[in-house]
Amino acid sequence: MNHSILRPLACSSLLLCGGAHSAASVSVDYVDGTRAEIVIFLPHAPAGDVANGKDSRSQAAAAMQAVERCFGPDLADFSITFADRIVVRHADHDETFDVDGPTPLPGAVLVRPEANSRIVYAGGGPEALGPLIASAAGEFFGRKCL
Repeated sequence: MNHSILRPLACSSLLLCGGAHSAASVSVDYVDGTRAEIVIFLPHAPAGDVANGKDSRSQAAAAMQAVERCFGPDLADFSITFADRIVVRHADHDETFDVDGPTPLPGAVLVRPEANSRIVYAGGGPEALGPLIASAAGEFFGRKCL
């Protein structure tokens, strides 16, 4: 299993490429749809709230570890992103998920070859990611917790 804590993002404006996130910029995370992957997405922390961003990353990393313990290391690759948009690139089409809405919530995009991807949101915040992803991944990948 590959764990990529933070994915590199493409950007669609010079504002983001310059570093600062603003309402006018859109960060895009491109995901390979030819392999199984779980992409955990987190909302951008408000400006100056570094502690909240670190706490969210820690909770997302803990969720990855919990899912790996439950299903074993061969279920899927994992990554964490702070993107506004996630694009899953399949051989014959792309799937686009705009994940930074008016009320941004953390969640995950579950990807597997030969299937439409699934998006799930953790309405309970980053601390709800573990149980949410474990439940959704079991159903989506057709596996039972070990």
